[in-house]
Amino acid sequence: MASSSRSSPCHLALNDEEDLIHDFGGVSLGNGPSSESYCLVVKILTQKTLKPDWLIKAMREAWTLYYPVNFTGYHSGLLLAHFECDGDRHKVIEGQPWHFDHCLMVFANPEGLDLFQSDQLRFVPFWMQIHYIPFGFRSPNLASFVVDDVGDLIEINKTTLLEIFGPFLRIRVLLDVSKPIRRGMHVCFLEI
Repeated sequence: MASSSRSSPCHLALNDEEDLIHDFGGVSLGNGPSSESYCLVVKILTQKTLKPDWLIKAMREAWTLYYPVNFTGYHSGLLLAHFECDGDRHKVIEGQPWHFDHCLMVFANPEGLDLFQSDQLRFVPFWMQIHYIPFGFRSPNLASFVVDDVGDLIEINKTTLLEIFGPFLRIRVLLDVSKPIRRGMHVCFLEI
């Protein structure tokens, strides 16, 4: 502990014991993970009014989870999905993209005391296919080259790197859903 070198306002005159500055560190603020820590902030891209009961029913049927999930209102049209274990939450994150009533669902993992605004939730992972690749040109470098114009590369389906797999390379990309989705792209292979 250290002594305060700054002066207190006159209406808040502290004695020497009260004026000590206490160091705070290495102290856990909780007793491990709680059910509140297994949450996701959810935004559904729709203009319609959502009925929470329908959403709960639809997502319980769509998601194969060990425990039930519940939704509560968060703010500004956002919802909070409450999971009872981290495994269930992880399954939902890994299974993206999800939709409800033909409307895309955008998820964010709240960490600490973050307060999410509706316009912050705009990134969703999608699987994409790259077609018409000349023989011998499937590579992680090609995937990175294509993704540079579209979004951020999350992963490459390793099986699709093999020429015997099929007619395309499959990649997972983090897209900004506030921008129009690009339908295609032409690539000129200079070595052909």
